[in-house]
Amino acid sequence: MEILQRSYSSTERENPSIINELYELVFHNQPDELIFYLQSKANADDGTSTPFLIETVFRERLDIVQFLVENGYVDVNGTVTRDRNKYTSVIVAASLNNTQILTYIIEKDAELDYRTYLHDDTALTTAIKRGHLASVKLLFSAGASCGKVNRFGALH
Repeated sequence: MEILQRSYSSTERENPSIINELYELVFHNQPDELIFYLQSKANADDGTSTPFLIETVFRERLDIVQFLVENGYVDVNGTVTRDRNKYTSVIVAASLNNTQILTYIIEKDAELDYRTYLHDDTALTTAIKRGHLASVKLLFSAGASCGKVNRFGALH
């Protein structure tokens, strides 16, 4: 079974990335500084390995996801992981079975049938592979397509 993983280079661990700077502002409850930083210095999709939106979904921080989306700092469909598969936030949320974040992203018009580059998986396929029934039900009821096959012939 395929596993979504984040990779961190040794360079990123040694030199804090934009992601780390943004988290410092969030976790030290400095919303004014965060807004200033996002407006003047950083694109929230920047970073050496994982865009901020994807990282906040991995960390299951609905509050930060909402802040980024509501203020127009990220695009739920345009932000993808920097690995070969190019996962979107909806696929990551489905892989974690985080129905709160998944519901929010769906309400923000997430592309439910986006296919990953390497395996041709969708959020629905990812949830099925992991046995996440709640996410499967949510995606299906939101209109995710069924009946398509991925690169390996697995049914969507």
